[in-house]
Amino acid sequence: MDRIYLEDEVVSFGNYLLSKERSENTSIENQKMVTHADLENWKTLNPEIEYPEIPKELQNTDWMKRENIKIVMINQNDINFKMICHRNFATKWHSVFEDKDLKLSKETITNKTVCGYGVANQKSFYFIKNDDREFLSIEDLVNAYNEKFKFEYENPDHEIIYVRVVKKIK
Repeated sequence: MDRIYLEDEVVSFGNYLLSKERSENTSIENQKMVTHADLENWKTLNPEIEYPEIPKELQNTDWMKRENIKIVMINQNDINFKMICHRNFATKWHSVFEDKDLKLSKETITNKTVCGYGVANQKSFYFIKNDDREFLSIEDLVNAYNEKFKFEYENPDHEIIYVRVVKKIK
């Protein structure tokens, strides 16, 4: 559940992060980063701030079981391209690979040597289904995929549209 903090609250949290109290109660390693524990400790010190009710499904730890956790981010090793098409031309080979689970595809064009049998050089192009962009490296593909589908309930088959709502603070 998202919570928008007011400027005073953000300043108060920043002051807590820089406070002597935090440095005394936090390990040296954790002082270099902001953790969820910092937020909870700051909330305890500021009981006047109202927080939304925790949803019932999150009030127990069943959702934390390994079988219920879905990995959202992918890396290069998660992609399993399988060849779906291969064409042999006079001067090139053209191969198309696809990962049906992640809705990713890869096209490879390989130049033949002068005699037509050896491999000269290869160029690969990567695509995300329903996305007009073309990626020249697998790293760019992974980064774009993780940016586009960063939440576990998002699906490559559905378009994500973000809407900004501005409400008056009461």
